[in-house]
Amino acid sequence: MAQVVLPKVKRTLEDIKKKQNDFLDRREMRLILDYGYSLPQCYRKTAILEFMFLTGLRIGEVLALRWEDIHFEEGTLTVAHTLNLHGYEANARQLLSPKTAHSYRTIALNERCIEILTHFFTECYDKEFVFVNEKGHIYSKNELSYYLKKICFEKLGGEEKDRSYHLHMLRHSHISLLVEMNVPIKAIMERVGHSDEKMILQVYSHVTQNMQNDLKEKLNALDF
Repeated sequence: MAQVVLPKVKRTLEDIKKKQNDFLDRREMRLILDYGYSLPQCYRKTAILEFMFLTGLRIGEVLALRWEDIHFEEGTLTVAHTLNLHGYEANARQLLSPKTAHSYRTIALNERCIEILTHFFTECYDKEFVFVNEKGHIYSKNELSYYLKKICFEKLGGEEKDRSYHLHMLRHSHISLLVEMNVPIKAIMERVGHSDEKMILQVYSHVTQNMQNDLKEKLNALDF
């Protein structure tokens, strides 16, 4: 076994383009949210998508949130569990430990996140879990994924070979947003629960158009 050498996986141009397109920018997210919020019957599902975009939580972490994890006075939430979505329905409510030890974390919430949580608290259909539907059932991953795909197809166009729409891209989008805002890598790692900065740099640090424009302006401002 010591003599076994694993071949390096060669990344094709198509792989690189797909990774670069695996997030939504602020303009695209605004189109998605405006459309979703225009449908009164879809308010709760749209709010969950926005919450994921603003926090970077994994879908299992979002669906596992309980009211005891929300700290309104401090403006924070604690990630202590993930929902078991492998072979179980979401409403089976089987809680597991987070993905890794670093996934246990407490993150700060902005005012919009507090507004979303307040709405779910005001129209509360379950005393334990936060993100439930009007029947008190936890939303399934498939239902939310289908909903996101449907809106993306409607507002952003169909999927292409180098771009597909899925819930995890909201996490990618949040991290890309933080990178664009020049948030330190260490702070990003702590917020999203990663222990390896290489993963942040290699997988999530997409160079957005805004960053490209900022780089261009700085190069133009050089004075020799």
